[in-house]
Amino acid sequence: IIVVDNASGDDSARIAETMRARVLRLGENLGFGTACNRGAAVASHDGILFLNPDARLRPDTLDLPERAMGAASEAGAFVPRLIHPDGWEHFQGRNPFVDRRAWVHEAPQSDCDVPMGIGAALLVRRDVFERLGGFDESIFLFFEDVDLSARIINAGYTIRYVHDAAVDHMIGA
Repeated sequence: IIVVDNASGDDSARIAETMRARVLRLGENLGFGTACNRGAAVASHDGILFLNPDARLRPDTLDLPERAMGAASEAGAFVPRLIHPDGWEHFQGRNPFVDRRAWVHEAPQSDCDVPMGIGAALLVRRDVFERLGGFDESIFLFFEDVDLSARIINAGYTIRYVHDAAVDHMIGA
């Protein structure tokens, strides 16, 4: 586990260290994408899971996308269901930077390809992430996941929605 501390003012970096996470402390807030790129640069797995601090993995959530990585070789990224505190499932079925024919108009009830991986919880194949140059560091916050998703798809990969993998997203907590 790698925690990138984007110059936070709280005690979260120290807490993460006591839990044996590797902590990268940035001297200033460089933005979401840049922080993710810094963490990815020192990661060693074939898949890199980007997880916001306001997201919590449900049991078995890590096992399902990892299995999907083995089964869906054409996929460059994998996205779980994101569930908000009120039970609403956040699903983004449109991406303005990919062909509209790839858009999904309703939240899927099973695994399928989607046009968008939401940055709150996104598993990306390391080789794809590196080949595409990671997140665009000129995007400080918001829409960096839209850009990366479009680049993944436009490079010929898919983004696989893994329905049974669920993440609780507290939105800004």
